[in-house]
Amino acid sequence: MPKNIICGIILWLVSAIGWLSAAQSKLPGGEMIPLWSKEVVPDLSRSRIFGRSLLLDSNRTGLVFLDDKQLFAYAVDHDLGQLSSRDSPEISSPFRLHLWLLDANSGNVVLTKDWGTRVHESDVRVTSGGVLVRTGETLQLYSRDFTQIQDVALPPPGHNSVLIISVSASGRTLMANQIHQKLNVSHLEVFDGGTLKQRFSWDQVPALYHNYSISDDGVAATSFNSRRIVAAEFGDKSWKVVADTNGFCAGGNVPTLVTNEWFVSGCNALSLMSIDGRVLMADFFASGETPSGKTAVAQGGRFVAVSLDSKTVTKHLLTEASVRLTGTRIAVYDLFQKKRI
Repeated sequence: MPKNIICGIILWLVSAIGWLSAAQSKLPGGEMIPLWSKEVVPDLSRSRIFGRSLLLDSNRTGLVFLDDKQLFAYAVDHDLGQLSSRDSPEISSPFRLHLWLLDANSGNVVLTKDWGTRVHESDVRVTSGGVLVRTGETLQLYSRDFTQIQDVALPPPGHNSVLIISVSASGRTLMANQIHQKLNVSHLEVFDGGTLKQRFSWDQVPALYHNYSISDDGVAATSFNSRRIVAAEFGDKSWKVVADTNGFCAGGNVPTLVTNEWFVSGCNALSLMSIDGRVLMADFFASGETPSGKTAVAQGGRFVAVSLDSKTVTKHLLTEASVRLTGTRIAVYDLFQKKRI
C-alpha cells in the first residue's frame, strides 16, 4: 500500500478518534496507542490512466465516522477486467467506489457496498439524514441501514469548471459549488442534509474556491489575499468582514465553521471566534509548528482536531532555502471548555 495513503489514513483516524473514549487506549505516560490496525483499502499503486498515477486525485480514498461505534473506509478502484454497472454516470467506466463499514472498537468489517462511478469526484459523507454517497455529479442519500432515500443529479462540470461539495459540522446542510473558472463565478446550491431538498440557489462573483466552510446558516471564507475573514448568509451576496488575520499561511487562515455562531482559524494560534468578530479563545502553537490546513470537527461542534506540521528550514549559499517536514502532531480542543485537551 503506498506510503502516502497509509499516512493519510492514520492521520485522520487518529484525529477522528482522539475524542472518542470508547475507541482509545493510553499508556501510563499518556501516549495514545491503537486498539487495532487493519488494511482494508486495496493497493491502488498499480491503477494508472494515460500513464499518470490516479493517486494524484485527492478524493479517491477516505475515512468517516458513522457514529461513535462505526466508521467507513472508502476507495475508488480501477478494474480493467470488467465494466461498471449501467447505473453508473458513465456506462463504459471501469471505476468502482468501494465502501467498508467497520466496527470502531474491533476493526471487524460489518458490511461492504460498491457503486459504479467516475475516476474523479467520488466520496462518502455522513449527514443528519444518513450516508451521502457521491459518484461524479450524482448525490445519493441512504439511511444508516443503507436504504436509499433520495438522489440528486447535479449539473455535469464543463471543461473549465470544478464541482465542490461541502457539509456543515452538524450534517444538517450541504452546499454544491460549481466553479466556472473561465468566468470566475460560482453557482451555489444549498440542500437540506436530511432530505436533499434544495433550500437556496444563487451565483457568486468572484468565485468561491477552497478557502471557505459552511454552517447551517451561511458561509465563512478568507478574502482573496487571505488578509481578512468574511461571512455571509446563504443567498446574500454582500459579505461582512469578521476579522483581520495575521498575514498569509497555507491553510491556516481558512475559517472552519463549527456551529452557526462559532468558527476556528489561525496561523500562529488556534483562535475560536464568534461570527460577529469576538475572540473567545486563543491557543498558541509551539515554535516551528504550522497548521497543515486539515481540521476535523466532531458532529455537534464541541471538539475540533487540528493537524500541525513541524518543519526545519535549511539555508544554502547559492540556492534557495529548503524546507523539510520533520513531524506532525494532532491537537484536540474542547471548545465548550475553551482549551486544548
